[in-house]
Amino acid sequence: MDDALLIARLGAIVGAANVKTDETARREASQSWYPRETKQKQSSGNSGGGVLPLRLHRAVVFPADAGEVAAVVRWANETRTPLVPVGGSSNTVGGTQPEKNSGSVAVSLSRLQNLTWDEESLLCRAGAGWNLHSLEETLNRHGYTLGQVPQSLYLATVGGSVAANAVGLLSGKYGRQADRTAALEVVLATGVILQTQAAPGGSAGPDIARLIHGSEGTLGIVTEATLHMRPLPEARAWGVFTFPDFVTGLDALRLIHRTDARPAAVRLFDPAGAEEHLGQGGLPTQSALLLFAFEGDELSQTGPYQVAHAVCQKVGGSEQSPDIGEAWWEERFETGWMAPNGRPGGIADVFAVSAPWSRLGGVYAAMGTALAPLVTQRHAHIGHAYASGAALNIIFEAQAEPGTPEAALELYGRITHAAVDACQDAGGLIAHHYGIGSAYRDAMAREWGEAGLATLRQIKAALDPNNILNPGKLFG
Repeated sequence: MDDALLIARLGAIVGAANVKTDETARREASQSWYPRETKQKQSSGNSGGGVLPLRLHRAVVFPADAGEVAAVVRWANETRTPLVPVGGSSNTVGGTQPEKNSGSVAVSLSRLQNLTWDEESLLCRAGAGWNLHSLEETLNRHGYTLGQVPQSLYLATVGGSVAANAVGLLSGKYGRQADRTAALEVVLATGVILQTQAAPGGSAGPDIARLIHGSEGTLGIVTEATLHMRPLPEARAWGVFTFPDFVTGLDALRLIHRTDARPAAVRLFDPAGAEEHLGQGGLPTQSALLLFAFEGDELSQTGPYQVAHAVCQKVGGSEQSPDIGEAWWEERFETGWMAPNGRPGGIADVFAVSAPWSRLGGVYAAMGTALAPLVTQRHAHIGHAYASGAALNIIFEAQAEPGTPEAALELYGRITHAAVDACQDAGGLIAHHYGIGSAYRDAMAREWGEAGLATLRQIKAALDPNNILNPGKLFG
């Protein structure tokens, strides 16, 4: 199908003005924060044309509502055209990147901006195209919050957050996206519109909405979410402690989560990660640094705060100024560590893995050892903790020789394989909150096991028999 016919067919569904085939629109819909894509752009920009082809969707379509999305999906089934839902372009694992020679069409949900809320039930219905920061600001003006503050807050959308099952910095109090979602409206791969119910509890069979969370657009296109909202907290109190090493800090965090004192936010930096926060004003260097915050009304947060404080002192922590926590919160969206990706031979990324407490120290050590000969810098932190374990982020920077995008991409591949293998060998899980996309799909067999991966593929085949929704992602 040539572009003119494609525009005509899709234009009949959404209006000709809402189908874009120009390079600017296609680039915007194809872009993300995936380092591999950055290298492809740099290579394609070389005077010689580069050897890493930049992949772009063939077109971008902008439906106005679930009905138009469903009609686009039915067209895709008729023409066997792959569809890739796109939101705010904050993906970091190639989850929205076109597959090679797929001729895919990107489905932008940006026009889905409906919004209503129910103050009595503390429920908010939002279209998939809502930017999370704009939605949060809107609710804040009326005294409410979603409690969902991911690192990508200023970019991420409601639909993308569901598709990735995103998790925010206040996960200790509010949970992750699946915990914040009461119901979904989803267009399935057959063009059927599925609407789940916002039931408080219930046991009427499996929770279909949970199947969509984290499916990365491979099982359906989210068009609306009914979200739990909460009254804005009265106060937030920070606790800050240093520990002689990262393992002792892990122990403090583990013991805190054995109690009922679950902080809304935690951030435990290893000594390398703590350097920018310490080393001035007489504070100890070469120490692990733990920040934790409790929020709510003045009365309910006081007791848990005191419990966490006592645990830290018991394991040998040294209390520091709460201003360090406040300062980190103000700078929490800083992404300067990604700057090396701007250099042709530079590469930087983060591995967001998880493990039970009993294995977490071993995963941290194994991944550090595996990365050491390949990277120039690395540091780690814990950003989400639970009674059974925690999420570990390892951030690295590396420089390829020669300093070309092609060499950087080859190095990135070696780094990724080394880190993933080390994590899985030590008993860790490879994706806590950035997803799988195309970056880690080859590791899914080991993550899920043969039976688990076969089950996922059977679900995909049943819901998407023509394999049109984001093919090649998550599990290949």
